[in-house]
Amino acid sequence: MPDTDIDRATFVVDDATSWVAGDPRDRLDAAASPDTDVRVRTLASPGNLTDVGVTLTEVLERQPAGPTLLCFQSLTVLLQYAPLDEVYQFLHTLETHVERTDTAAHFHLHEGAHDEEAVDTLRPVFDRVHGDS
Repeated sequence: MPDTDIDRATFVVDDATSWVAGDPRDRLDAAASPDTDVRVRTLASPGNLTDVGVTLTEVLERQPAGPTLLCFQSLTVLLQYAPLDEVYQFLHTLETHVERTDTAAHFHLHEGAHDEEAVDTLRPVFDRVHGDS
């Protein structure tokens, strides 16, 4: 069985999350094991793809040596703030940083929230898409 204990977890969250459900630092600290160093970086807006990209790149490049996992929640939110072509370019650029930093990444897209064109446009960026036959 793989080791699921982690020493450090870094979360990048929309600053509005603090207003909606309490301070994300407190919630994430409470959910993590006591031995985990939890770090939280906030973003002013998920619509500022440059800010999102720079922040994620900084976080990925500062991770300790060894495998890193990036879980992106959610592309649906990004697509509410930015046009599809800009989100595609953002993901294509982020993919380069993910590969360079030995990171495994998975992205969430709310099923049924997007038309087939949006899904088909984003599909080439990913190795696999859950739900494909």
